[in-house]
Amino acid sequence: MYSYTRIFNSGFSLLELLLCLSILAMALVFSNSFFSDALTTQKALSQAQNLVHRLNYARTFAISTSRSVTVCFQLDDAGCESEMAQHKKIIAFLDENQNQIRDINEEIVFSDSLSDDFFELKWEPFRGHNQYKYLPTGSTNENNGSLFLYTGNYVKNEFTVQITIAKSGRARIYETRF
Repeated sequence: MYSYTRIFNSGFSLLELLLCLSILAMALVFSNSFFSDALTTQKALSQAQNLVHRLNYARTFAISTSRSVTVCFQLDDAGCESEMAQHKKIIAFLDENQNQIRDINEEIVFSDSLSDDFFELKWEPFRGHNQYKYLPTGSTNENNGSLFLYTGNYVKNEFTVQITIAKSGRARIYETRF
């Protein structure tokens, strides 16, 4: 008589493998979008921390030299922009003649451009000035406001980081939207 032995197959069927691969593919698609948003947010926070460091440096420079430092926002290397619009550069300089334009003989405290093409700055002052000045005491003489760093749509007000500059002259990251 023949003896029938049952052979147990320990592998996976093709259907089980396809099901697992499709679940893994969907998980990778969702995690990729999550990580790209997280990477953009971290870049924005890093850029904001760099800007806060630069603004605090300008304040410290004004205090240590007992001179006023003008901070303004630019699209190019000309003077301070007259409109409250999108900006790509920030500059701090010693404006000796108070004309809001950096002349050749005026010393630059710092000049910084945004690191990536998709970042934009918008300065929204509380008193309508397109720049502000650190006095030798470190205060801003009530020319305070908020600096918005955009990574999203500028028109829809999808900013990522808000930097607030107080009357005392201190710059702080106040609010973040992710």
